[in-house]
Amino acid sequence: MAGVTIGSLIHGYVPQEFFINTIGKYESLSVPIATLVGIPIYAGCSMIAPIIFTITANGVPLGTSLAFMMAIAGLSLPEAIILKRVMTFKLLAIFFSLVAVGIVIIGYLFNFLG
Repeated sequence: MAGVTIGSLIHGYVPQEFFINTIGKYESLSVPIATLVGIPIYAGCSMIAPIIFTITANGVPLGTSLAFMMAIAGLSLPEAIILKRVMTFKLLAIFFSLVAVGIVIIGYLFNFLG
């Protein structure tokens, strides 16, 4: 419900030019920024999907949106807290770094192909 609500608010009240201008300024850094922004958010992919559909429809490239969604799903802070119980800090840092690099590469690949 929260994802649908936020998606509808973005779709109805945030002008398309906002996304185009914001992403246009930082086009080369948009994927890493989207990945970093997604880390503190804790939500399931089904909850975030309406937001992703809306921001993609408003001009955000698909790879940037996908990087944002994958960061929410794969790099959330609560996940790090849970994994800290079974992993050392060094191993957790390596895991998060590898996943983040993979997300950024996939985001750029989708932006390049799209």
